[in-house]
Amino acid sequence: MKKIIITFLASAMLLCVTGVNAQTVVKGARVPQLTTAERNTISSIDAVNAQGQVVYNTDTDCKEYWDGTKWICVKDGSLTPRWFYMPSIPIDVSAAVADKTVNLHSEYVAQMGNTAAAFAKNPGAPATIDNIIGAGKVYAAGELDYYVIGYDTSVFSSVSVTDAGILSYTITSAALANVSDATYMNIIFVVK
Repeated sequence: MKKIIITFLASAMLLCVTGVNAQTVVKGARVPQLTTAERNTISSIDAVNAQGQVVYNTDTDCKEYWDGTKWICVKDGSLTPRWFYMPSIPIDVSAAVADKTVNLHSEYVAQMGNTAAAFAKNPGAPATIDNIIGAGKVYAAGELDYYVIGYDTSVFSSVSVTDAGILSYTITSAALANVSDATYMNIIFVVK
């Protein structure tokens, strides 16, 4: 009886693997390799029953699974961070300005490849910051959502961010009196 059950389980596992169009290899199974467009047809056909589906996305170089509402990227055995703080940047608060803009995405990209004199690292760390955010991924502007999650309202007004990551803000002449060492703006990026 034990042999029959084991054989049945092995057959069922093989059927499951072939049922998702995987290719068997010498030491394991290979999940479907799909482009983003091909992958999206799975979730658009039957979002509920596709839950748990695993694919390798050739566009993003990422193993992904469908959680029932969206595809989640998994890199190096762990989940890719879904959000992270933007690297620190100076924001000029020395003068009144209306509709000042800062390209947050460009600032992020510039810092992720930073090897300038102001760059310090421990001796065993890689020479460049190419493996921190998203397990080696520097996200394109359109792959991120941008949030200003807090700022000094006594200094900044009319704060907004575009879909492309362009921050806009105003500092009035009256607000200049409120600028201090405690003036701040916190920005996070969320991976779409």
